[in-house]
Amino acid sequence: MNKDEKRASENKREIKTDDLTYDPELYPRLFPKDTAGIDWFTVNRYVQEMRAGAKFPPIVVGIIDDKSYPRHGEKLINDGVHRWKAYKKLGLETIEAFVKHYPSKLSFFRDSIAANVEHGRSIPFTAKARLLDLLRLNGLGDGEISKIILVPMDKIVELEKRIVKTKNGRRIYVKPIVQKAIEAGQLTPEESFRVKQERINTRTVKSLLKQLIDIVRGKVLIPSEEIKELSEELVLLLQQYFEEMT
Repeated sequence: MNKDEKRASENKREIKTDDLTYDPELYPRLFPKDTAGIDWFTVNRYVQEMRAGAKFPPIVVGIIDDKSYPRHGEKLINDGVHRWKAYKKLGLETIEAFVKHYPSKLSFFRDSIAANVEHGRSIPFTAKARLLDLLRLNGLGDGEISKIILVPMDKIVELEKRIVKTKNGRRIYVKPIVQKAIEAGQLTPEESFRVKQERINTRTVKSLLKQLIDIVRGKVLIPSEEIKELSEELVLLLQQYFEEMT
């Protein structure tokens, strides 16, 4: 066992599941916003795998020692929030974790980014735009940020296009379909805040419409009252849209 492995082993302990805190502001993933970055599909998959006997590595818990930080001293989840949620759903009272101390909020955040960039579900490009913005606001240069979020320097410019700022200083991090609409003058930065991006899972409108056509043509649109209402709303919106465009 080398020095790092020995140190990690010494810091491994059982912690009460309810003693842990999750702060989405310190989490590197952006979507889905309505669940504070939690992907419940992943959580439920972990639950089933755990029930089947799968073994998961300990989560990483961080304690920020900077007393000026409002949550200093709390046991904050640095890496492993989906595992934590799965353990909670299973009703486990304790969880195995590595506990680390951090001198500042920034050092905690950097470690959380590194853990999520290097393994697990990949961080979407749009979420990396948020990381670029936040790390810049914390005084880091693009060269250092490039190494932290694993985006080559020549792609930083493309990443920056995903950061949309309004005249009053509000910020939003947009998906490509919204970015293209802004660049085409179809949307203003202010209007982009009204787009429910967490529901968009395609890069282009063309791709989205093709998928919809395939669903209807293939007769896999399972009828229900809700589907009927949504379809009627879509038809009405398309009619209004093309009337405004002509």
